[in-house]
Amino acid sequence: MIHLNFRLVKNQHIDDVMKAFDQRVKATLPEYVDYELIVCDKAAPSKVVLTSKYHKKAETILKALREKEVFYKYS
Repeated sequence: MIHLNFRLVKNQHIDDVMKAFDQRVKATLPEYVDYELIVCDKAAPSKVVLTSKYHKKAETILKALREKEVFYKYS
């Protein structure tokens, strides 16, 4: 069993992504491998607003805990 977590971006739709993924896996797996795709949860993509009061509070806590600036890889 493999658990995968897909992160979608704007204009991507979970059903389209899962269909494309399923087709790709089926096309590349050897015949002796059993495969079944089960989608447990679906959620719309979310956006983190780096200027929100909640984010600023989390940043303050992280700074205090780590004693250094918070690093943002993607923003």
